[in-house]
Amino acid sequence: MNIPPADLLRNLALGQALLVAPALGESYAGKTAGTIAAILLLAASDVVLYAERRASFRNRLHQLLADAAPDDITLRADLAALLARVESLPLDDRLDHLLGGLEVLHAFADARDPELARACLEFLFDFAAAERLDPPGLPA
Repeated sequence: MNIPPADLLRNLALGQALLVAPALGESYAGKTAGTIAAILLLAASDVVLYAERRASFRNRLHQLLADAAPDDITLRADLAALLARVESLPLDDRLDHLLGGLEVLHAFADARDPELARACLEFLFDFAAAERLDPPGLPA
């Protein structure tokens, strides 16, 4: 049996909201169960879009690191090695690995390349803005 992630999260939210929260009542645990149900619904509404966004940002970051041409030969070699390693990593680990490279590149760029530093900041701003969960839309 293969249940899509969005359906799985919705079913968990429904169980939490209809079975767990009412059984615990108005206690702290009951209110927490209701909050967990709401968070699960948020995650269910955004799980597919979230995965697509992360893949898009992973590709964008890979390109930013590949296009960066720092005048520091050691940094350039380190970035090339990092990009070569990233393809051998599990899909879930690739973005974290690339973010490590961005940290090093950004530190270099802050000190020596304002335009590259701005590109790093733009990526971070867009990435952080996309990491939020949107509230589920109401049916029309």
